Amino acid sequence: MRRLKSYSRSSLRFASVSGQKVLNNHQQLRSLVLKRLQRSDVADLFSIPEEEAGKHEFVWYTNLAGTITPFEALPADQRPQREADLQAKLAALQGLAQQIRAESSPDRRSLEAEIIEAALNIPDDTCKFMVGEQPVLAAWGASLVNSNRAAVDVVWRGEVPQRPVAAPGAAAADAAAATSTEVAATGRPSLPPARTWSWARLRNVLWLIPILAGILVAILLNRLGPFDWGIDFANLLPKLPSWGTESTADAGKGPTWDSDKSVSPDAGKEADLRREIAELRRQLASRLDACPVPSRQGAVAPGQGLSIPSDALAKKDLSFLEGCWNAPSVAVTLNSNTPQQSNEEAEAVLCFARDGKSGQRTIRNDKIACEGPLTAELADDSVKITAPEAACRGIPSFVSATIVCRPKGTQTVCEVTQPGVPFPVNITFTRRAKP
Repeated sequence: MRRLKSYSRSSLRFASVSGQKVLNNHQQLRSLVLKRLQRSDVADLFSIPEEEAGKHEFVWYTNLAGTITPFEALPADQRPQREADLQAKLAALQGLAQQIRAESSPDRRSLEAEIIEAALNIPDDTCKFMVGEQPVLAAWGASLVNSNRAAVDVVWRGEVPQRPVAAPGAAAADAAAATSTEVAATGRPSLPPARTWSWARLRNVLWLIPILAGILVAILLNRLGPFDWGIDFANLLPKLPSWGTESTADAGKGPTWDSDKSVSPDAGKEADLRREIAELRRQLASRLDACPVPSRQGAVAPGQGLSIPSDALAKKDLSFLEGCWNAPSVAVTLNSNTPQQSNEEAEAVLCFARDGKSGQRTIRNDKIACEGPLTAELADDSVKITAPEAACRGIPSFVSATIVCRPKGTQTVCEVTQPGVPFPVNITFTRRAKP
């Protein structure tokens, strides 16, 4: 995935529906648009949100291929056409929300329509991007808390060509080639985002200003030589601790106050540098922990979408399915034998063995738990996943499903067929961090 834009947590106000942030419904929003409109170009408007651990930031990513260009950087002759294309897609979403609201009964809220309408809000035009030929929105479902406040904003621009994942032995060569490509395209190597000072960090050092001012006055008066000012400056200045002259008897008692000695400015700088180094090491360790561990060919990081490697079909290799995948949530009917029926959302997870040919499907929420086997096989141009009827706790059983995934350009499109459903439904799978 590639970063589009990031904002500090405190600079945004997120739209909520039923007490939950709209950005947490990204997968459900995509599934709804794909199911009702059957248009992947409209579903791809919504970039992938992620909350950066420990950084107090929200970041929006894209896994689409192509050059990332902000709308504001488009040539003047192209922007009206791109803006018209974006507005047409937004109008399609508005129409879908109105249609869903019209289908709902007057005494029942239409949560799906509310989610779509809330997701269409963005802070400003800087959140509009073109990724190749596809318009994409960042920070959707949010607005700025204070429009005069500068938000943390990192925009990556450049072209990332799509190529098959290299064998482990060629990892170093691929990394060097990627670096050379970026240097050739931009004229300079990529640099990490610059660290920014926040008001919270600045407030932590403001209390030092009066003390430092007093020290500077004392030094200045000492250099001017003896002169009777009529003021006892020694008693006005705070007495600073002496850190390096404690005796053996006083060891372990902490700093002692000495009116004739002060802390060396170099010692203060050294302490600040040591704290800065410790903070940088902590951030480096946090980022290393968040990096995906290199694994087998075709593996993707948590949160990325399912992609069939270019040579998997030719080699009849299903190992890229290894691990667990999140599917869009499904509707489960409770109390099916009584007049009072109720539908509830349930989590759907597909987990595959190391060879990718077998696995287990799990459907669960607070009231039910269903488990059943999975099998996968390769056809000429697709991967077919078969999920028989699953045994459940809380309901009698869960229906079978047949899932056929095919490469389509740079993406993988999966169609689900179930008994009683007249037409296939397009869905997406994303890598799950844990089983």
